[in-house]
Amino acid sequence: MSEFFPLLCEVKDFRAVRPGQEIEARIGAAIYCKGRIEQMDADLGVLWIRDKYNERKLLNTADFSLWRYVL
Repeated sequence: MSEFFPLLCEVKDFRAVRPGQEIEARIGAAIYCKGRIEQMDADLGVLWIRDKYNERKLLNTADFSLWRYVL
């Protein structure tokens, strides 16, 4: 029996992600939150994500490293 483990790829330029994608926001090696991108503003460098608890979080991309799931 094999299990599926999605691969993670660090996002170097946050404009490479789009609303609807699943991401993880990390501080160092610790996961701060993860969820689906709802909105983003490239001029301000911020993302709104919705986590698994249906809470909405505003992330300043300068404060976190972003990781996206790659199939």
